[in-house]
Amino acid sequence: MKIYARNCWVYYINNKLESEFIIGQDTYKFGIEGRDSPPNSFRLGYDIKQKFIKINFKQEVGFRHKLSYGLSTQEYNLMPGSLQPLGEESTIAPQTTSIENALESAIYIADDVEISDKLNVNLGLRYVLYNYLGPGNLRIYEEGSSPSPNTLIREETFENFENLHTHHGPEFRFGMRYMINNSSSLKVGYNTSRQFLQILTNNTAIAPTDIWKLSDNNIAPQWGDQISLGYYKNLKKNTFELSSEVYYRTMKNLLDYRSGAVLLLNDQVEQDILNTEGKSYGFELMFKKNTGKLNGWVSYFYSRSLLRTAQDETAEIINNGDWYPNNFDQPHNLTFMGNYELSKRVNTSLSFTYNTGRPITLPVAKFEYAGSERIYFSERNAYRIPDYYRLDLSINIEGNHKVKKLAHSSWSLGVYNVLGRQNPFSVFFTPVNGALQGYQLSIFARPIPFITYNFRI
Repeated sequence: MKIYARNCWVYYINNKLESEFIIGQDTYKFGIEGRDSPPNSFRLGYDIKQKFIKINFKQEVGFRHKLSYGLSTQEYNLMPGSLQPLGEESTIAPQTTSIENALESAIYIADDVEISDKLNVNLGLRYVLYNYLGPGNLRIYEEGSSPSPNTLIREETFENFENLHTHHGPEFRFGMRYMINNSSSLKVGYNTSRQFLQILTNNTAIAPTDIWKLSDNNIAPQWGDQISLGYYKNLKKNTFELSSEVYYRTMKNLLDYRSGAVLLLNDQVEQDILNTEGKSYGFELMFKKNTGKLNGWVSYFYSRSLLRTAQDETAEIINNGDWYPNNFDQPHNLTFMGNYELSKRVNTSLSFTYNTGRPITLPVAKFEYAGSERIYFSERNAYRIPDYYRLDLSINIEGNHKVKKLAHSSWSLGVYNVLGRQNPFSVFFTPVNGALQGYQLSIFARPIPFITYNFRI
């Protein structure tokens, strides 16, 4: 469940200076319930809150010259996991991981200049300060070694709102647009970014078991460095649009887990993770028709997202130090969206989506060792779950178009997943009668009709 609450106030100081004040809170909650047997029934929950304040200014400083500047602060409140018994017969022991808090503050300035009728340049600089806050324990490990019970030197306890650790540094942005002619343009972009909220995912579990972790003294913030190039063209007086873009991104301080890691409800998760570096690249092609009774768009996106164990990691090397797909690597993505206007009040829509299946690590063999049967798994993410595709149909019926009426209404009727495709949400394994059995979980695996009534005053 996601909840967004925010307010925005805009004040025009004069005809060249505009101010904006934004305050709000974003909340993300997620829960899993297990009811297979009353003694083992449980509820597993997560909770993330982000409170923020932003003050922005936009100023015209000259002909074709605009400045944007401001500051922001954001508070993170993170509960990584809570396990509770479900029902009176449950024997599950309650367990809760430590709450994490942090404060991210930043100041920025951006300069937008139209150098000529054809050339526009945008420059940006943001400096960010991140404080990992108490209450909590700060674990200190031997310098130059990976965190583990054997390298732990000491723990330090901090009270509420005490500063446990600090990260800070600049982020840069550069953008340029060049108008080749009245119907086509070329764009170049470069940016760097830091991210302090990180995620670990186990894609072989029956249900999502994403683990969130804030950066601290043992886990550095993620760092990304990206460059992109795009070409855009309008055809036949904006009836059609053609766009293409390529990008390349390098990343460091990413997280992956060690073999046999325990991620859920782990207060010392830094002992089960590996420092990883990444790269991603790809291109996107899109063709869009804006006008006429038949309109819509089709796009194709090819992208790769790869990881490898960082060179300074000493705990474990995944896949012999070679690049391997991360959990979200889906090279091929094809999307089609079409609309046809039957009349001024009735139109139909068809959408089709195709994605390459996500990577997965599979058991590939079994062997006897020390008098017991063991399972041998493939290299990390060496296989993929089946590809995903889905077709949806709908018809939209609007009310009459009278201007003076109490409310404007419309109906939408359709079918989700017309083909009844059993797209796998996850593939997982569990022992059954002494043998490891694989299962595939699909959600909304049948055609689902829907009807929606909308109105606005």
